[in-house]
Amino acid sequence: MKPSLYEEIERLNPAQREAVLSPIDKPIMVVAGAGSGKTRVLTLRVAYLVKEIGIPEYRILAVTFTNKAADEMKERLSHFVNVGRLNIGTFHSVALRMVIEETGKRTVYDEEDVRAIVKDIVEKANLAVKPKDLRLAITRYKNTGRMPDNMEESVFLSALDEYQKRLKEANALDFDDILLEAIRLLEDGRIREKYARNFFYVLVDEYQDTNPLQHRIIKLIAGAPEHRRVFVVGDEDQSIYGFRGADFRIFLNFEQDFPNAKIIKLETNYRSTPQILNLANRLISHNVERRDKVLRAFKEGGPKPQYRQFYSDEDEALWVAKTIKNDGYSYGNVMVLYRTNYLSKSLEDAFLREGIPYVLVGDVSFYQRKEIKDLIAYLRLALNPKDSVSLDRVISTLEGVGPSTAQAIKEALHSHDIDEIDEDILKAYRLRGKRLKKAIELVKLIKDIRLDPPHTALIKVINQMDYFSYIQKNFPDSSTSRKENILQLLDMADRFSDTLELVNQVSLMSSADTKDRRDAVSLMTVHAAKGLEREVVFVIGLEEGTFPHFWALLQKNVEEERRLCYVAVTRAKERLFLSSVQKRGWRNYLDPSRFLEEMEILSNEEQEEDAEKTIKSVSMIRKGDYVRHDRYGIGRVLRVDNDIITVMFSSGKKTFLKDKARLKKL
Repeated sequence: MKPSLYEEIERLNPAQREAVLSPIDKPIMVVAGAGSGKTRVLTLRVAYLVKEIGIPEYRILAVTFTNKAADEMKERLSHFVNVGRLNIGTFHSVALRMVIEETGKRTVYDEEDVRAIVKDIVEKANLAVKPKDLRLAITRYKNTGRMPDNMEESVFLSALDEYQKRLKEANALDFDDILLEAIRLLEDGRIREKYARNFFYVLVDEYQDTNPLQHRIIKLIAGAPEHRRVFVVGDEDQSIYGFRGADFRIFLNFEQDFPNAKIIKLETNYRSTPQILNLANRLISHNVERRDKVLRAFKEGGPKPQYRQFYSDEDEALWVAKTIKNDGYSYGNVMVLYRTNYLSKSLEDAFLREGIPYVLVGDVSFYQRKEIKDLIAYLRLALNPKDSVSLDRVISTLEGVGPSTAQAIKEALHSHDIDEIDEDILKAYRLRGKRLKKAIELVKLIKDIRLDPPHTALIKVINQMDYFSYIQKNFPDSSTSRKENILQLLDMADRFSDTLELVNQVSLMSSADTKDRRDAVSLMTVHAAKGLEREVVFVIGLEEGTFPHFWALLQKNVEEERRLCYVAVTRAKERLFLSSVQKRGWRNYLDPSRFLEEMEILSNEEQEEDAEKTIKSVSMIRKGDYVRHDRYGIGRVLRVDNDIITVMFSSGKKTFLKDKARLKKL
């Protein structure tokens, strides 16, 4: 039997109960720290307003940031009220209902529809602008009002005018227009008063993630002196979506927008141990733009968080995998977090080697990413010029190559040995001018890289085909992470002397699909982990330039990176493992992240003890152990005979005297 509303409220702590039972005559902000039960408070507040205050369900507006959060709120509220009559939804769904009610039915174009319109505008007007650049400029302009830096203002405004004209002719809106149209309607005094009456009480979840347009909608509905019945929940320490336009200062300035607001802090954390929260509190205290708040643990005891520094990312990943395996954690209770997606590669390799099931949350496997598959396709084509699948993929990366040129190149490669193909043969396939030049470049490149080691071959492909520019032009929003993935592939290729060996290794990794396993370790970026929790959490890659990310350092935006690290740490319920490396992929001599020092993760005494353990580790090496050597890399111990250790490395078998061995047990 489900507990009654009264019983649920009685179970709340004093701050939670104050938030749920507060009078409705003034604005309320609930500053809800990580794991402090904000969803429970928000849900019970709605139930209390309906059951005890007597506000009809249909006069309550509850805004969430995701459909999943809206569904979860409805599920919880279904035990107390008629959720079918409540107005619960995302900003966009609520705004769209207003627009339809006031202006009639409107079609909403999805991203594919919008891209098709933009592409047609660029082609018909023969604009010297990439369709993707124009699309990005339009959405940024609508959300921020800023003109694009990479195109002439007159060209942009002309294209924007044509774009809006086409939407109007189709009686359609794009995703950005939904909020803009709702604001335009609400700025009409009559319409604003109507919705202020309809939505007698307004609640907003994750208020720290609102952008200026979303904030404007809330102000128009509930900001008038005669209304101000607004209840927001959030935590500026968990504001990590600045890159999407979220502005945490809206949360910090709540009292300016809603004078005489009541501020209630939820500081009791029900998720993590005191040891974990001590780290989190020390870390976030270094941020300046925040409210004074300290999380206190409801739990007692718990193991101390662990920090390890490794020589390389392979060492780090193997440690993560072996720790999970040897300590006997249930895979479904473990989460590994990292700052950017390219860090998953070494983890995937180690987990596959150790037979640990994993799932990549919100991303595709490193080996399935477009840029990796593109470059490997060039190597495959060098090994077999008649490989039609690889040829199709390679041709798709060539700028200015249309269907007829692609078909001519295919016919030439299928009909002739690659060594025979020259300019005259290509001309026989109706290739002329720029089309002929492209075909000659490709054939020459394939011939040129056939005998090269894979690292050299990839460098030639990237340079001669200007692949980085291709990535920048076609994927401007993700170009940085894609380039990091390419550098990771180059680092991997440097360990292979034979191209076929590398290509086959990538194929094996690509085929190892663990996505459907339920009892699997979750691998994800910290951004994807927001709102999640696990018993055991690993946070890897804590180096300067990795986490905090080098772009944030350049832009002097370390506070958001620190909030991101705070979110990562507070995902852990019982066990927290942190790690950094000295060498990650192509980057050497990395310094540990400033966040480790700010968390005071290790004292000097503990660091000395840890170094002593490393020196003594050779005496503990046993058959079957994985070890690392500064010169030969990672290997597996084959035999330990008195004073002799035999290890198999990728370069072959090596033998060491025990007292002279520079081996580190992993």
